[in-house]
Amino acid sequence: MSNSRIFDESVDKILNAGEERLQEKIKELALIDYRRQALSTLFYKMSVFNH
Repeated sequence: MSNSRIFDESVDKILNAGEERLQEKIKELALIDYRRQALSTLFYKMSVFNH
C-alpha cells in the first residue's frame, strides 16, 4: 500500500467526518429557523385576534 493511497484515505475520512458534522449543523439551524418562524406566526395570529 503506497503512502499516497494512505494519505488519500485519511483525507477522505476527514472530509466525510466534516461533512457529517456540517449536515448536523444545517439540521440544527433549520430546526431553529423553523421554530422561530412558527413562534412569529403564532405571535402574529395572537396579536390579530386580540385587536
